[in-house]
Amino acid sequence: MSVLPDTGLVDVWPLDWDPSESNGDLHAKIQDPLTPPLLMHLEQGVAGPTVLKEAPKTLIADGLVITQREAISVDGERIPYVQTSPKQETGEVPVHMSGDGGFGISVKPYYNSALGKLWLERGGTTVQAHLRGGEFGTRWHDAGQLAGKRLSHDDFASVAADLVRRGVTQAKRIAAEGGSNGSILITNMLTRYPKCFGAPFCTIPLISMSRYTKLLAGAS
Repeated sequence: MSVLPDTGLVDVWPLDWDPSESNGDLHAKIQDPLTPPLLMHLEQGVAGPTVLKEAPKTLIADGLVITQREAISVDGERIPYVQTSPKQETGEVPVHMSGDGGFGISVKPYYNSALGKLWLERGGTTVQAHLRGGEFGTRWHDAGQLAGKRLSHDDFASVAADLVRRGVTQAKRIAAEGGSNGSILITNMLTRYPKCFGAPFCTIPLISMSRYTKLLAGAS
């Protein structure tokens, strides 16, 4: 299917809820950081999908490209990240980095209309780091838990360092944002890797875990 993105997100599910009633038809939703969600119908025995609905485009994506890279973390693990940026890199582009690395949460290359319009369209670059503790299976998730939690933070810092090494930007031009569990990530960047970032941005702060199991959602 030529409509599938080279680097993006594809969700596929059966049209019929009950497998005994299914004729093999599928629905699929595709998107990437530059392409808004597209809902398609894949009919059994018919070549090519039928487009059912497309979300509105809020971003002028001319001159922007999506690439997938890898940074090397402190223990030698290769840490993937998705970069959306102008084709021509200046070495000083403002970068918005995000990540999580906890609760098995997968940070995926979604279409973000706000970042697209207010950051990418104005010449910025976005980076989504895929940290241990998040996606890529059980081993990847377990490696960023408990005693290994610091590794997910090291992973994030290694991605920031890789952006500088590749000549994409400078450390002072990198803004790092995370919320909830991601706020632990950002506060660790502030205390452990302050020279790697110019603007750590902590939202919905869940910072101290010492009483987490006794407070609000943590108690559940």
